[in-house]
Amino acid sequence: MNTTAKAGELVPGLGKGSIDAKNAESVVKSQNDVQQEDESPSQTSTQLSLRGSAHPAGEAKAKFRLDYSSDAAKDIRRMENGLPVNLPYGEVEDLSEGKSCVYKESRPRGKNHWSCRKCSPENGCKPIQRRGRCKPFPRYLDGQGQVPRVYTSFSPFTSQKSTMRVLHHDGHTAYAQEYPICDAWLSLPCFDLTRCKSSLDGALRIYSHGGTVGEYIEFTTKQHPGLVQKVDDPNDACLFVVSEGSYDRPQDMRNSRLWNHGKNHYIHSSDRLFGTHHDRPFNDKTSFGMAAVATSNMDDAWIREGYDVPLIYYPIWKRPDNFEQLDLHRPRRFLLSFKGDINPGTQRSWQHRWIASEYWYAEPDDVHVDTKCQNSSSVVQNYVNTQPEDYSNLLLDSTFLFCPGGGGINSFRFAEVLLAGAIPVVTSDFLTPFHPDVDWSGCVVRVSDARVIDAPRIVRRISAEEVIDRQKTCARLVDASFGKVHGLIRKHMFFVSMGIWRARIQSALEQKSRIESLISPIH
Repeated sequence: MNTTAKAGELVPGLGKGSIDAKNAESVVKSQNDVQQEDESPSQTSTQLSLRGSAHPAGEAKAKFRLDYSSDAAKDIRRMENGLPVNLPYGEVEDLSEGKSCVYKESRPRGKNHWSCRKCSPENGCKPIQRRGRCKPFPRYLDGQGQVPRVYTSFSPFTSQKSTMRVLHHDGHTAYAQEYPICDAWLSLPCFDLTRCKSSLDGALRIYSHGGTVGEYIEFTTKQHPGLVQKVDDPNDACLFVVSEGSYDRPQDMRNSRLWNHGKNHYIHSSDRLFGTHHDRPFNDKTSFGMAAVATSNMDDAWIREGYDVPLIYYPIWKRPDNFEQLDLHRPRRFLLSFKGDINPGTQRSWQHRWIASEYWYAEPDDVHVDTKCQNSSSVVQNYVNTQPEDYSNLLLDSTFLFCPGGGGINSFRFAEVLLAGAIPVVTSDFLTPFHPDVDWSGCVVRVSDARVIDAPRIVRRISAEEVIDRQKTCARLVDASFGKVHGLIRKHMFFVSMGIWRARIQSALEQKSRIESLISPIH
């Protein structure tokens, strides 16, 4: 394992600040000789329909139009040709060095593909051939491609806040769902802070809707006496908590006399609430309204930061009995590895896996990838190593492991990599547990869609000292977020969530008090 590489950027080529038109044009000219045939869309608009209940009034489908003369569409066409794009927050991803892939969507449909290349200042950019192990994907999942993933809506028939429409996928289907814009200040109509004044200096008063909430509260009280207080009278509650087993059906929850459209409600582990993915938020069967949602099935498009709570996807793999005796910073056989299935779904997570499988094969021996290619009915290519213990060995013998999503936005792999003492490599849309309240930036390594192919070079440029720092940070966050006992991980996540909620409520109350004191009349 090579851990003595020179220190460098985690994502080479990603610089701060925007570039002006002249510099952008010079980059365009320098890459003209490596551009492939023009597959730009025609000048006519295109329309994409998404399943789902998109409006409270019952609109059956949500339709989006992309104007190909717009600045956003021009950026898309530049990305298709591997050219730099000025992002709205000023950062520029420069694809003129290293390996990168861009998704090229052709008209007419049917010729869409990933175009991958390797660039260097000395040799320019040259196409990279895939190895052909797994069949390529025809397109992105609807709602994941070149359309807005979230935007606000306005109704002339309400005096309340506007709602936001989110394009969401649960690993199976894309949905358009509309729900209130609730914020980190815990303001009305989503949250009534006047119910929580006693929580400023005392315990967070919780009313349980039943199910697993009771045992979770009992565990939390043992871990941190005084953090929460379970109340029997709902009039005394600051926060109403729903969890697994509270209700059998979504309509039962919404028909509860305490529901009140989800105001002051927290839904813990919503992806386990009703048992199947068909009832997960936010699809056409379940809407949690104004309630804050905690789930492992959440991406960066629909989280209401500081309100919703991303959770850890529960791990299957368990640490071996001798794990505590292993040196966290021991030399490991592989610098970077990935092992997993590739299914014929078209969402981004499967395509990230496909890129790793098809393009990491030419890397040195310290980069290992082993995939199983499947179609809708059978296995096309099985794993090279089919021994059950091989996955466990990879976890324990890799410094970095790639953690794309799977059947959902998240996967159990992220937690398992952390439990094995390795460093997760995630994509840019991945939400770390308890974001933004818990900072994982010193642990995980992020790569964009375009740079999944270049992950080996990115992690190779991380210095040995930084690797050690990241391992230490990851280990500390694992203990804080998961706990040390595998069977208590779900209870520990609830405990952490309650700590976050009390801190959020106290912060919102303090902020409100400071502002009121500033604007109060001067006597």
